[in-house]
Amino acid sequence: MSDYERRMELLNQMKGNHTYQSSSLTYNHDPKTEQKSTLGLRVMICILGFICYVFLDYGNVKISNISTRTVLNQIEKQISIHQMLEF
Repeated sequence: MSDYERRMELLNQMKGNHTYQSSSLTYNHDPKTEQKSTLGLRVMICILGFICYVFLDYGNVKISNISTRTVLNQIEKQISIHQMLEF
């Protein structure tokens, strides 16, 4: 047996002994169990929230004594992790 044949035999043995676990898994595409993306819904909610904010800011409307300036101040407020954990 030549050196080349011996190496090929060893290589084939190694391939047989070390199969990938992922190759035994099969991918079943089932549309019934497929997860739907909620990106569109989240974008629409963000757009709606922004439109409401702009409308409230333009009309100087207050809801429960909260103005758009109060909302903006809370968004811009810098808070440490320790203060956050106190809630």
